[in-house]
Amino acid sequence: MVSVDAGVPVTLRKRRGAAPAAVAATVAAALVLTAIVFYRWGSAGSTAGPPRPGASATPTRAPSTAEIYTAVAPSVVTIEAVRRGATTVDATGTGVIVNADATVLTAFHVVQGADSIRVTFADGTESDATIIAADPTIDIAALGVATLPAVVVPAVLGASERLSIGDDVVAIGN
Repeated sequence: MVSVDAGVPVTLRKRRGAAPAAVAATVAAALVLTAIVFYRWGSAGSTAGPPRPGASATPTRAPSTAEIYTAVAPSVVTIEAVRRGATTVDATGTGVIVNADATVLTAFHVVQGADSIRVTFADGTESDATIIAADPTIDIAALGVATLPAVVVPAVLGASERLSIGDDVVAIGN
């Protein structure tokens, strides 16, 4: 018994089991709600079926020879080689710029045995050059140049694995 200020005695009884039952009901409701949310969330995309591949790009037409020349011409250089004992240009050829430091690829036979090599870029800039690498077995040489033009335009080289027997090719140079 507890007495209140008015002097009237009040009896309080404890209810046993009401609080645990309310907690259990709340937990059960939360679990059911969670199960419903996860079920709907997990099945939201299942009605669409498996993903389908998108449309692939349509093949573009092959560029013309003139278009290829226009794209590559700024990367083509003229090469003049003077061999030992010669007083005039002994061999001429062409090469292609392959990177930003103006490394030039050319045929090895053009520069083989040369005492001096001169490269003329598409913009008219002339530079002395030296052989920095070569493989005579496949007739290729890489040249390093002493002077770069104002704008270096390396060629974009393709990938031979994308070629098939019978594909057209274009050779630019001489």
